[in-house]
Amino acid sequence: MNPESWTQQVLVLRAQSRSACEREAPRQIHLAGAFSLPWDRWASVSFMIELRPHAKLLAVREILGELAREIGNIRGAGGSATERLNNWREWSARASSRARGQLTEKSIRELVLGPHYAMLQSLDSGGYGPGLAALIDPELSTRHEDLVEALKELDAAAASWGSDRLAIILDTNVLLAAGPRVAKIDWDKLLRDGLGRAVFTIPIQVVEELDRLKDRGPDKQRDQARYALKWLDSLSLYGDRSEPFETTSPSTTIRVWVDENNRIPLAEVDRDIIDRALQLAPFTKQTLIASMDRSMVMRARTYGLAAALLDADDIPQRSP
Repeated sequence: MNPESWTQQVLVLRAQSRSACEREAPRQIHLAGAFSLPWDRWASVSFMIELRPHAKLLAVREILGELAREIGNIRGAGGSATERLNNWREWSARASSRARGQLTEKSIRELVLGPHYAMLQSLDSGGYGPGLAALIDPELSTRHEDLVEALKELDAAAASWGSDRLAIILDTNVLLAAGPRVAKIDWDKLLRDGLGRAVFTIPIQVVEELDRLKDRGPDKQRDQARYALKWLDSLSLYGDRSEPFETTSPSTTIRVWVDENNRIPLAEVDRDIIDRALQLAPFTKQTLIASMDRSMVMRARTYGLAAALLDADDIPQRSP
């Protein structure tokens, strides 16, 4: 095969790979903060790292750090393009197996294997000559960059939430019943280990439900929803940050948890809130769902989450 044919085949493979990536871009449905990374100028791949429920943050960091070092060594070892391709093939099998206990299959495909995995695995390395380096070298660089960025993403998420904090995710019915009186609920009685350093967390799905109810719910719910939304507006909970929240504990904060812009939520709100809580759990000391719905509490506990069931007697009376 002459050099012009090698160049032409490389360009064809790049075009096919970019087209497949654009057609089959996976849905974005999870946690920790999206980021976009260059793919050798072939395409721009945007994804988020997803941890399996009950994954251990330290274990994930250790695995990703080791994988980044290994792929960096393959990239910097020199030798022929065929050797680098074969080393990458062996690495990708080991890496995906090691990550499987901590990352979802989606994250393994995007972060460890990459969108060009099948194409590179199927290559006849002897048929491309010098053009082979133009296929494997960008892949090695991109896998290394993606793994390094994933580590940064994990650290940013951990710093944002706090591994020493209890995250209390408030269900819609709690805000409807309590509004600003959430702060006056006797949380120490409801929680086994007391309130401590808690961050009260309001998923954006809850705010969306309140928005719907303020216009279309029964009269009582419309009033409750407007009351809760007015209180939330007064707190100015914008951006990815927590604000001080005065409760019986001096270290509590409150935040609204907004989805990443490209996340596709689950159709049922309760399931979506539980899904979000499972994603959050590795980044906190404990993640707990507070709800007045027994089914929500039972479902959360079934999936291994802590949950607190409130009733009307737990809600302080609204002042006239």
